[in-house]
Amino acid sequence: PENSLEAARALKQLRAVVRSKGNAAATGSASAAVLHDKAAQRRFDLTSSLIRRTSEALEQRLLGTFELVYQEGGGAYDFSPKPRPGSMDWRELRSLAQALLLFDSGRNLHSRYVDMVVTSRFPELFKESIQQQRTTPKTRADAEFDMDTTRSKLSNLFHRVSDVCTAEFELIAYVFGSTMAGSGRGHHHHGENGRANSDGSEEMALVVARALLQRVISDPQNGLQARINDLLASIDRIGDFDAGAKKLDTFVVIHEKAAGLFSLLKDAADRMIPQDVLDANNASMPSATYLAARNAVDSLKGFLTSQELALSNTHRQGYINLELRLLHHDC
Repeated sequence: PENSLEAARALKQLRAVVRSKGNAAATGSASAAVLHDKAAQRRFDLTSSLIRRTSEALEQRLLGTFELVYQEGGGAYDFSPKPRPGSMDWRELRSLAQALLLFDSGRNLHSRYVDMVVTSRFPELFKESIQQQRTTPKTRADAEFDMDTTRSKLSNLFHRVSDVCTAEFELIAYVFGSTMAGSGRGHHHHGENGRANSDGSEEMALVVARALLQRVISDPQNGLQARINDLLASIDRIGDFDAGAKKLDTFVVIHEKAAGLFSLLKDAADRMIPQDVLDANNASMPSATYLAARNAVDSLKGFLTSQELALSNTHRQGYINLELRLLHHDC
């Protein structure tokens, strides 16, 4: 809606007034004297309820519109000055995000966005797993283990995570970033949309990208780590000595693919700084906008490193124990 940002700002201010009045009443301050009158208190409660319900309704409507625009884009991104027909309308997404960030700092928007990405872009993780759960362990164990097939599946899975996250990182930078990428308005609106981090708050694009990575990699049911664990468990169920050697080979493939994946994701994180920010930056005297974006990217790369370590450390001890067991058996 055309006036959504103005409406969201007004509702945020009204919610702040309601909270301040409520706090005043709770502490018994002089400013709460008007609420001692029962009629005034009732009017205040009715107004407070109306503001809350109106805020919830507007937020849900904006979330629905955001999801619709995202789905209509079909994963086709074009951030050039003249996007090709049929590509995602990222400017509309950004406009909606500006308004939605005024509701609880965009908590529901972040959750909705991550849900949309994992359900529409990762059928390998979040849809195939449902079908696999319907397959009994015995059926999977009876299937002959094929190392080439396993390597191919792991390669496709890691490539899919890399391709999707790389594309989404760029979208996140344009839609949630603190700079008005491509709009020509630069940093002048930081204070209005709540994305500036001069108050110590985190860059919004960092928060969203990190939430997406956490879900894709570490979701306990469907994440990349969970799918790898399922694969290793399927090898264990074979139960013979050869399975140990096959599992050892699988550990090596996982390590190889994971190293490549996180290297690509870190490169993608570096590209999250919009080109107009890079062009406007003075190397001898970096702007505050560039420094904020650079710090956010460095923080995201640090988070990627921690995720890579978590993924590899989970299996490192298992690899060592299995290697020792196989060596002992050979002796």
